[in-house]
Amino acid sequence: DKATGKPFLDFDGNEVTAEATFTPADADGTVELTFSFDSRQLDEDTKLVVFDELYRVKTNTLIAEHKDIEAESQTVKIFVPKIGTTAEFEDGSKEIIANKEIVVIDTVSYKDLKPEREYTVSGILMDKATGSPFLDADGNIVVGETVFTPEEPTGTVEVEFRFNANFVQEDTEIVVFEDLYYGDVQLAAHADLEDESQTVTVHPLHGFVEILKLNNMDNSPLAGTKFGIFRAETDELVEEIVTSESGM
Repeated sequence: DKATGKPFLDFDGNEVTAEATFTPADADGTVELTFSFDSRQLDEDTKLVVFDELYRVKTNTLIAEHKDIEAESQTVKIFVPKIGTTAEFEDGSKEIIANKEIVVIDTVSYKDLKPEREYTVSGILMDKATGSPFLDADGNIVVGETVFTPEEPTGTVEVEFRFNANFVQEDTEIVVFEDLYYGDVQLAAHADLEDESQTVTVHPLHGFVEILKLNNMDNSPLAGTKFGIFRAETDELVEEIVTSESGM
């Protein structure tokens, strides 16, 4: 690992080594070493430098070595794919009034992907206040997914989330969490509850009801009359109102 000057460790925490035994036909020539390893543990771009040693097999004698941490010819760089997201409602706004069908469009920017390979972006909506998945009117987790094949290493792709939020009774901040996969391998994630670019807000639908109760004999106000306001779909009691001295 060029940054640390220490042996690079793979996903399982093992040093990465390779060996080739050969019998040269001439005094000068080349031989290849192949290093295979799992690099899923990396979360930032990393430069690796190959250190080589040459031994005489018969006597196990070290006869040459090439170990230069600054040698560009021995250096390779692993680019770690990265994603960022910007969430908005379908109309491009960051705030909306609760209703039966809400659409959130999350624009996912990606970097350092391999063109012409198939990737998947998978997302879930989170309730910022609780840190748990946001549940729709039916109690379901809200997820979205887009499969795409990039033409360039850098670009954007959209993920759509549809849900019923007519039950929302208070301002609710929703944060989009996204993961990037190549096959079954997770390459990148963007999951930050404090990221404003990933956050949208659903405001409750508040109406205004004014009730005036009058005596039908003389049209005088009736105080102390009790009314209930119920949700039409479920018969749930939303609010109980008692009229004042003015009949309202």
